[in-house]
Amino acid sequence: KIYGEQVPVSQFVGPEIVDGAPAEGVAEVYTGQRSTGYSASATAKGASGRRLTYGTVAVNPAVIPYGSLMYITSDDGRFVYGYAYAADTGTAMLQGKAFIDLYYETYDESVASAVIPVTVYLLDEETAAKYKEQNDAILAADTCRQIKHQTKKQGREPLRFTTLFLYDLTSCRRYGHRHRPDR
Repeated sequence: KIYGEQVPVSQFVGPEIVDGAPAEGVAEVYTGQRSTGYSASATAKGASGRRLTYGTVAVNPAVIPYGSLMYITSDDGRFVYGYAYAADTGTAMLQGKAFIDLYYETYDESVASAVIPVTVYLLDEETAAKYKEQNDAILAADTCRQIKHQTKKQGREPLRFTTLFLYDLTSCRRYGHRHRPDR
């Protein structure tokens, strides 16, 4: 999941990609933008309240509103972050030092893809809405993966989590995911 692999970092989905860009629903294109990489704890939530995972990014919400779906690739096409949701903000975006901050689950990944010139394709709301349910299911599955990883790492049973995880556990169950200490 690093620069040069041409494999999307994010698992989120959207319109078919044709010649390096979404085939439909592009409302705005921002080229030559400075992206940075960042990471946070496995339980971190962005300024929007959404849990941070691959495919969530920090933006200036005055430019790109929280919840917006976009497609991100490097200007040279060698790096593909993929489809992502605006979920967080940061000082660099507010001060104009970076256009977008790409979330990674590890510090090493964030450093490996630290500063890249990118093109951001912002999708219109109608197109984004077509993929919302599918992307919500992807996020729920990823949340369940994180919960399993954290419980195993901490040696706790999933139901003994703090209230921070209660919403995430409810979300997992809504999509039919089960959590058992033996798995």
